[in-house]
Amino acid sequence: MLIKLILIFLGGGLGSCVRFLIVYLNPNIIKTIPIATLIANGLASFVLGIYFYNFKTNPNEAWIKYFIMLGFCGGLSTFSTFSGELMEYIWNHQFWHFFIYIILSISCCLICFYFGFEIKRTLN
Repeated sequence: MLIKLILIFLGGGLGSCVRFLIVYLNPNIIKTIPIATLIANGLASFVLGIYFYNFKTNPNEAWIKYFIMLGFCGGLSTFSTFSGELMEYIWNHQFWHFFIYIILSISCCLICFYFGFEIKRTLN
C-alpha cells in the first residue's frame, strides 16, 4: 500500500509540474478559450491512452497504473479548473462559449486518448 501511495505521489507531483509549465509557457493567443487547460487535459488523455493499452495488455505491471495513470495523468489533467472556467462562462452570460468549450474539451480528450491508444497498439 505504501509503495502504491509513493508512486501516485511522485507521478502526481511530476504531472502537476508539467501542468504548471503548460500554463506558465502558454501565450493564450485565443482569449475566449482556455488553451492551457485544453492542452493539459489533451496531453493527459493521450498519455493515458498509451499506458491504458500497456496496462490492458500487461496488467501485472502495477507501477504503470499507479505512477503514470493515477499519478502523472491525474496531476496533469484538471477537471476542477475546467469546471471553474465553465462557471466563469455562465457567470459572464457567455453561454455559447460554455457549450463550445464543453464540446471541444470532451472531443479533444476522447480523440487524444484514442490516438494514444491506437499509436501504442500499432507500434506493438
